[in-house]
Amino acid sequence: LLHRAPRAVAVGQDEAAEAVYQQAIERFPVDPAALLQYAAVAERLGHFGAARSALTDYAALVPSDAEATGYAARVGTLSLAANDPAGALPWLERAAAQTPDDVPVLANL
Repeated sequence: LLHRAPRAVAVGQDEAAEAVYQQAIERFPVDPAALLQYAAVAERLGHFGAARSALTDYAALVPSDAEATGYAARVGTLSLAANDPAGALPWLERAAAQTPDDVPVLANL
């Protein structure tokens, strides 16, 4: 499934790519990279709740990722976009604790 998605994204077919990645993340074992790709496509399409869910799943599967702080900030931002400020707060606090000088994170808090 994953081999079809990059071609769909390359020709601007985000909806098709989203469907392929969604199928990929619903099968076990889940490839964590598929969660990141699905989150990116879903976010581009304005499906903020789905993007947030994929990123939180990724964070649970790969807690030691070097980009964990960035993903925490992104989950917080997606939560705000999905009109869930209460859900955004712990993620933004996590990001702010790791990068206390990050102005966009502090502004979102």
